[in-house]
Amino acid sequence: MTVLRIKQFDLGGVGGGIDNVIEDLTPQLGGNLDTNNFRILVNTGRGIYDQNNNEQLTFTQSAGAVNNFTMINAATGLAPRIIVGGGDPNITMEIESKGAGEIRLQPGNVDAIRLSETPGLGFFGTAPVGRPTGVAVTDAAIHAALVTLGLITA
Repeated sequence: MTVLRIKQFDLGGVGGGIDNVIEDLTPQLGGNLDTNNFRILVNTGRGIYDQNNNEQLTFTQSAGAVNNFTMINAATGLAPRIIVGGGDPNITMEIESKGAGEIRLQPGNVDAIRLSETPGLGFFGTAPVGRPTGVAVTDAAIHAALVTLGLITA
């Protein structure tokens, strides 16, 4: 059984409040949080939650990590960016879905670009088409190659 002990203070007419911020079990900001050039430390499996206590962003640490993400906002007319950064000279970015889930890139108000493990499904939900190699440069060969690629009909 957890026992919560609350201290009483005689503030001598100095106004209300708490003596130590750790005593407030449900702190709320009354303004912007300024880190004063310090960091915000997050334990593995913890992160940012919404007002209903649902996970929004969860962090997991990696021992000895030197690579990370940088997020950059942007002025009107420019694109915000997510950039891979860190100590290594060449860094691959990995985006991983869960289970049979897809990765979708949604460019504005058009159909999503989907990356899927579903057999026969490629970009824009189309069947992938093999690219022929060694095609002779003749009208008939070019026509046949364009048909094979699905760019024109026979």
